[in-house]
Amino acid sequence: AVFIFAMAVYQGDLYAATCESSAGETGRVYRYAGDAEWEDCGNPDGSNAVAGLAVLDDHLYAGTSWYDTTGSALPPSENTTPGGRVYRYEGNKTWTYCGALSNPETGAATTLGGLGVFKGRLYATTLKQEGFGLYRHEGGEEWTYCGNPGRRVLNPMAYNGALYMVSYDAPGGPFRYDEGEW
Repeated sequence: AVFIFAMAVYQGDLYAATCESSAGETGRVYRYAGDAEWEDCGNPDGSNAVAGLAVLDDHLYAGTSWYDTTGSALPPSENTTPGGRVYRYEGNKTWTYCGALSNPETGAATTLGGLGVFKGRLYATTLKQEGFGLYRHEGGEEWTYCGNPGRRVLNPMAYNGALYMVSYDAPGGPFRYDEGEW
């Protein structure tokens, strides 16, 4: 792996989501097996990064990305498969598609900026301008676009009754979201 994008604890085990940029490689999810061993849990859609992990109702969710590695002073990724989709882990490298992030205001996402849980619901954000904003999972493959504070938001985290996010766009936040209000 080039680097780890996200980590989560699921059913008492540590999981890591990676970026892998060479031709024929995909970002993956790994489960820590102890010592220096990691079990490969697969990649849901062939993109070069799994950029977010979250646990809700005893399910592990992963969000995929096409990560532009040149932004991290690395050579361009040879894998340009778009992400912007969310999946639920079923075990044994099996993933269930839970929909794509898209809205009429900012378009279809090819990246994911993070997953978070707030008031018993799964939320997702995007990394790049395409499709930027906050989304709430409604079940199945359906997502509701919750808007944005005028810039990209990343890494959603519940705290003290609200959902907080940061941004790569100035001012960088934090930004607070509470069921429709920024």
